[in-house]
Amino acid sequence: MGSIVDRIMGVPIRHVHSRRFPVSRARFLSALDPFYSGTSLDPFPTDFLPTWRTAGHLRPGSRCGTGPSVFTGRMTTLGPNVRSSYYITSEGDGVHVMHVLEGPISLLMWLVWKIMLGPGHDWTMESVLDRLEIFLETGQMPTVTPSPPPFLFRIPKPVRKLLFVFMPPARPEPETPGT
Repeated sequence: MGSIVDRIMGVPIRHVHSRRFPVSRARFLSALDPFYSGTSLDPFPTDFLPTWRTAGHLRPGSRCGTGPSVFTGRMTTLGPNVRSSYYITSEGDGVHVMHVLEGPISLLMWLVWKIMLGPGHDWTMESVLDRLEIFLETGQMPTVTPSPPPFLFRIPKPVRKLLFVFMPPARPEPETPGT
């Protein structure tokens, strides 16, 4: 059961987003290559959010990679043991992509997550998958994200920045070998 401190400091979260794409693994990985790049081919919904990466792409086999089918980083804004992982597996004539965000966070961060960050994270991940799907079907990355963002992301950017003034920036940190 653990002490009250353990329960307050270790509230678990787990968010899973997945989609199957009817394309070859090579085609999918080439579409994923600009992920977090900030370029016009980035599937991240940069029309509402700035990209999290400025120092190169985050992709399988990158400095954050653990092989050709998984890459994982830490979301230290949420807690030191929170992992953001992407799993890409071949499945028949296509690929299955799954993003898992999980780990223990403090009770205060859990409340912030439930009220503000969780809905934004869910919208962001579904938007990434939607944008990838459109790109793989049409060859064009949409300039406008198809689904409307949650309320928090519709607040003008200067006001939104004030809401997060006391939070560290939400940047995934690459895993280092042995962690």
